[in-house]
Amino acid sequence: AFDEDHVPLYHGLAANAFAGWAKSGSAFMAYPGKFGAGVYLTPSFQMACMYAFRTPRTLAASDLAAPRFASTPDGRWNYMMVFQVMAAAKAVEHFKGTAFTDAGDGWDLEAQISIVRDPAQAQIYGVLFCYFPRTYRD
Repeated sequence: AFDEDHVPLYHGLAANAFAGWAKSGSAFMAYPGKFGAGVYLTPSFQMACMYAFRTPRTLAASDLAAPRFASTPDGRWNYMMVFQVMAAAKAVEHFKGTAFTDAGDGWDLEAQISIVRDPAQAQIYGVLFCYFPRTYRD
């Protein structure tokens, strides 16, 4: 924990939809999900990257998990976006289960979902851009 009152968490962002987010600003908004409305976060950077990389098959409209990453204007690189978030410890609820079961960065798989119901209790303090080369041809 950052201190007794705050905990660092991550939020995987769909970079391919960033233009829509950029118009609304940097404040979180609660959205509906499996465990009710709130800001869905995780203590696992790897888990956040998995959500930033693709739509979980459990949430996808088809059998194919759609990519959520974006490409640079020159088409040479792909990138994902992950928010670094500081949340008020008393506002964080923990839930069991996750749309992904293959995050192996040491976090308990049963404690990877954290929800903050009041978006004012979760502050974005960093945006991580994770680049990887585009190695395929259309």
